[in-house]
Amino acid sequence: MDGRRRQEASFGETHFGKAQLGDARRTKRLVKTADRIMQHPGGTLPQKLNQWSDLMGLYRLLSAPRVTHQAVMQSHCERTLQEAAGSGEVVLFLHDSTELDYTQVPALAEQLGQIGNGGGRGYVCHNTLAVTADREVLGLAHQSLHRLDL
Repeated sequence: MDGRRRQEASFGETHFGKAQLGDARRTKRLVKTADRIMQHPGGTLPQKLNQWSDLMGLYRLLSAPRVTHQAVMQSHCERTLQEAAGSGEVVLFLHDSTELDYTQVPALAEQLGQIGNGGGRGYVCHNTLAVTADREVLGLAHQSLHRLDL
């Protein structure tokens, strides 16, 4: 070794560094964005990513055809399952669904399904969270978005 200590990987690198998004620069942008969001978990995206270049970089990333929900989540979920398998502890897989309301985003109208009492538009997001019996959150083991068309 050359005398330098190895720097510990960031949250973004640990959870999203292996994301296959079709271009290494996209993965780098995802890692950077995840790290910035972890620094400011509350609020809107413009509040979390307060530098214009970071916010526009995220919007460009999200508009790339290879950057899908599944592609972004895959490396995180794989890491979570590996952590669960190697923990040597009892791991609970907790399930819950929530509604993601995008009624006020007209650009998404054709992609959205019905939520709430029928007046809202969005997705039903089903999460599977891996947690040890000692209440250590390992991460999402799975996440799926459902579009309800009634």
